[in-house]
Amino acid sequence: MHLLVTNLANELHHIILCVLIVTATFLFWEVVAWFAYKFAMHGFLWTWHKSHHTVHEHAREKNDVLALVFSTPSIFLMSYSTLIVYSPYLLSVGIGTFLIEHFT
Repeated sequence: MHLLVTNLANELHHIILCVLIVTATFLFWEVVAWFAYKFAMHGFLWTWHKSHHTVHEHAREKNDVLALVFSTPSIFLMSYSTLIVYSPYLLSVGIGTFLIEHFT
């Protein structure tokens, strides 16, 4: 019985740590996303991003390429941490960066 309680406590510790990593990564990338929007998208990436600020009839715009660019790190981290080296902590970072890409 004691071993079961110890294993459950250990698993709960890992789950809490992963939730904290996802939350911290999300908050960190929220700040990074603000700076990227202000200085990169309205700076050197303006040629892609300006389509977002113009009225047009197209279904797609050049700005959509930025979603692919910014989602690449999270896709890589989630793939690497599950397919190549199992790491729930690295997976948590990948999930956190995925959340920032899709919910901001």
